Amino acid sequence: MIHFRKPIELKPRPYTAPIIMLERAARALPSSMVCKILYSVLADNDRILASDLDKLANKLGRVAHERQRQCK
Repeated sequence: MIHFRKPIELKPRPYTAPIIMLERAARALPSSMVCKILYSVLADNDRILASDLDKLANKLGRVAHERQRQCK
């Protein structure tokens, strides 16, 4: 007798679609507009911890440094 495994059910998380939509919108906007939007969203959200903002600042600093190095 052959036993078949149950097919894996894909359960997308509720925030998957909005993340994809935000990424596509960010790619379509000019970089200065994306930066302004990100800044205003992060500055106005009280639920974001200072430690998370610090980690993000470090990551953004590394990205900026790499971009500047590539442009030389």
